[in-house]
Amino acid sequence: MKVYAGVEGGGTHSFIALFNEKAEILAEVEGPSTNLFQIGMEETCTRIANMYSEALTKASLDQDTKLVSLGLSLSGCEVEETNMALAKKMMDMYPNIVDKEPKVCSDTVGSLMTASDKAQWIILLYWCSLVFIHQSSSRDSFFYAYNSLIFKP
Repeated sequence: MKVYAGVEGGGTHSFIALFNEKAEILAEVEGPSTNLFQIGMEETCTRIANMYSEALTKASLDQDTKLVSLGLSLSGCEVEETNMALAKKMMDMYPNIVDKEPKVCSDTVGSLMTASDKAQWIILLYWCSLVFIHQSSSRDSFFYAYNSLIFKP
């Protein structure tokens, strides 16, 4: 089974959700803040990895399950250079979590994307987070979970 994850990370608490290739939710876990400017980049990566481990347990999946893709929609991730550094740091610290560098964006991007004419499929989840398919200008389909770009099917 292919597993994908999206993290919606805030300044006070964060959420991770695991999905299969049919966009079915396998597990959801709440965790602490993942704002890298409040806690630092390494601690942000560690908290994401810990939430991922907890979500695997909740979904009854092996701890060595490797994600196809990981989307990180985090408070404080407003600058692309910082986002790229966070994605690289995540891969350096936890190379066995995901096949490719995570996609990182600000937690405000999801709200902007819902207003886009590119959204093809929208499912409202609890507390108004969104999961949707987005068609990019390069004709690649992307799956957004918890407002995060997480995989290219």
